[in-house]
Amino acid sequence: MVDLEILVWGLNPRDAVPSTMLGAISHSGGMINGAFVNHQLVGFGVMFPAIIPAANLEDAFVYWSHITGVHPDHQKSGIGFQLKRAQRDWAVEHRASEIRWTFDPLQRGNANFNLRRLGVTFDRYLINFYGFMTDEINKGMPSDRVEAVWRLNDPRVIALANKQIEMFAESYDYPALLSRDSNGIPCINGHADGHTLSYLAYIPHSLKTLDRETILAWRLALRETLQQAFEAGYYAYDFDPEKCAYVLHKRVLGD
Repeated sequence: MVDLEILVWGLNPRDAVPSTMLGAISHSGGMINGAFVNHQLVGFGVMFPAIIPAANLEDAFVYWSHITGVHPDHQKSGIGFQLKRAQRDWAVEHRASEIRWTFDPLQRGNANFNLRRLGVTFDRYLINFYGFMTDEINKGMPSDRVEAVWRLNDPRVIALANKQIEMFAESYDYPALLSRDSNGIPCINGHADGHTLSYLAYIPHSLKTLDRETILAWRLALRETLQQAFEAGYYAYDFDPEKCAYVLHKRVLGD
């Protein structure tokens, strides 16, 4: 599994979760799960119990999904979804109502998978969360992340987990706080006003075609846009893959 970690992210071996730590997590109430094809490990997940700030101790208990990865040759085959669904089943069985994790909000694939396929939401933006990393995906950029919240008993989450609905069908037509110009450069169009119900925040279709200067411009523009929107009471509810944009809703009582 450690070898697969290094392969998936292009890690320096010193940055991989070591087998000793994996054993400790499993022994102390965490979950280590794997996916196999012809007896070969091709995917894995690491999740452990955590305590977060909450109004009462019962709500404070969550599971934290630290990493989930799939071998490059087996990505987009549904293995990642099965790994996450197994994590959800484990957490529900152990009386947790939430799983949380972080992901890079500039990564379109992660955004679509987490929000539209799993039904997570988020309203926390974490600046340079892991410091400056050296792996092939993150090197040279601030490791900004958002904190995904997967509410396991939410009807939308249950329906998606059971494939009663494959994904949301909507393509949204809301005003854009952050958009792209014809050259793919980010354009901040204003700030969330606290009165408009919903906004869009666009991201690049792909980072692979952009130079480092443009990627950094997107990082800083998305950081500013989401932080301001969250401070104004909005949260990320969905992702529109057609527009490649986050859907931000004004939080109301009960959300």
